[in-house]
Amino acid sequence: MLTALHHHEFKAMNCTIGFWVAGGCATDAQAAFAAAEQEVHAAEQALSRFLAHSELSRLNAAAGRCAMPVSGLLWDVLSVALTAAESTGGLFDPTVLPALRAAGYDRSFDDLAGHHLELRPDATLHRPRWQEIEMRAASHSVRLPLGAAIDLGGIAKGWLADKLADKLADCGPCLVDMGGDIALRGRPPGEPGWPVGVADPLHPDDDLVVLALSDAGVATSGRDFRTWMMGGSPQHHIIDPVTQRPVHTDVLTATVVAQQAAVAEVLAKVALLQGAEAGIAWLGCRPAEGLLVREDGTLALTPRFSDLAWSEQGVPA
Repeated sequence: MLTALHHHEFKAMNCTIGFWVAGGCATDAQAAFAAAEQEVHAAEQALSRFLAHSELSRLNAAAGRCAMPVSGLLWDVLSVALTAAESTGGLFDPTVLPALRAAGYDRSFDDLAGHHLELRPDATLHRPRWQEIEMRAASHSVRLPLGAAIDLGGIAKGWLADKLADKLADCGPCLVDMGGDIALRGRPPGEPGWPVGVADPLHPDDDLVVLALSDAGVATSGRDFRTWMMGGSPQHHIIDPVTQRPVHTDVLTATVVAQQAAVAEVLAKVALLQGAEAGIAWLGCRPAEGLLVREDGTLALTPRFSDLAWSEQGVPA
């Protein structure tokens, strides 16, 4: 049983965010939590595509015009996103926002849930490539091509989880959960790691396995969450960059453990896009472990994923 845990939880970025520190001084932990929460709210104000006044929204609105000077925060997260796009051959693509909007995801999910949307005309005929984004280091400015719009939701949460975990680690072993993008530093004294459950998408109240993790990042990408109806058909938020439509794949959820949460976020999304067989093969060539849940409930795992389980019972077949 984990003891002497300091915990802080709040709502931001359309999710529940949690911080945990094991041991140490409660006063120091609470002060660190307060500073970390302020960083999250500031990041939301800058990076949310759902806030019309955010820096990201202003950059998207300036697409096709002159380069716009950007903050260090937006520059850093966009740089990480473009590096991920290059390393995955565009399977991770931060410019799918027009396709998300065309599929109906044009507002926060809290506002979208329960609505039945009408079919919309194709808004994705012009498909600017992520390679066309100009990052101008001398002026610290960014120019988007005409018709482009960026969504940094998932990778921003992973990037923030890593950054905040590095800071909270000054107080002791810590876990940062940015709505499912999780970063861990150290391990609670006397424990094999931090316990991180991998939910069963077909039975959401149950875990498929509990992992024991330290100094790592973990993320899950799934078609089981953030779904809505449009034109009588179910839609979800995982866009195939090739078709510019919600992806059709035999994978329901993909969970990946990597060195950093931002990396795990990217790898989980790309593995889901490719399907179970190709996704597991692709993950096997990278410094990460993954578990994919197919629509029929069967599992596909990288060879050493079971080694991460909390107990010898491992992952169910």
